[in-house]
Amino acid sequence: MAGKLDLTGMVFGRLTILGKVESNSQGKSLWHCKCSCGKLANVRIDRLTSGRTKSCGCLRLEMLDEKRKHGQAIDGKRSREYETWASMKNRCLNPNHPKFRLYGKRGITVCERWLNFENFFADMGIKPTGLTLERVDNNKSYYPENCMWASWRQQRKNQRRPHDVEPR
Repeated sequence: MAGKLDLTGMVFGRLTILGKVESNSQGKSLWHCKCSCGKLANVRIDRLTSGRTKSCGCLRLEMLDEKRKHGQAIDGKRSREYETWASMKNRCLNPNHPKFRLYGKRGITVCERWLNFENFFADMGIKPTGLTLERVDNNKSYYPENCMWASWRQQRKNQRRPHDVEPR
């Protein structure tokens, strides 16, 4: 009988089954597992045996981080860090960009190191949710010592005033 099956000690991906727990509301068997990262999780047996669930979630996060490091597409989209990097470069280097006059034309550049995405990512790290790339001194270029992740509120405090903005 399937209900008496003991899978304790079996390993599925990064998960080792510690024992059975009560079934969920749909009547599916749940097993208490320990991930190789140390976290505990209750997982449906069908997700373990099918290979759909291989960890507590740490594997997916590692894969996303690796893709972000290289600017690769995640779920059909470029990483947030890559999009930020590309936008920064376009504002400063592309004369056809709508905001070029506020950046590149004013002499705001991107340091040579940051022309490579991997270097930008190594210096800035993962973009925290809700934050944007900010220059500490708005009259200086984009380089590690002059940039940080900041909230929109912080950015508004640091923006140039209308009298500082060059007319179109």
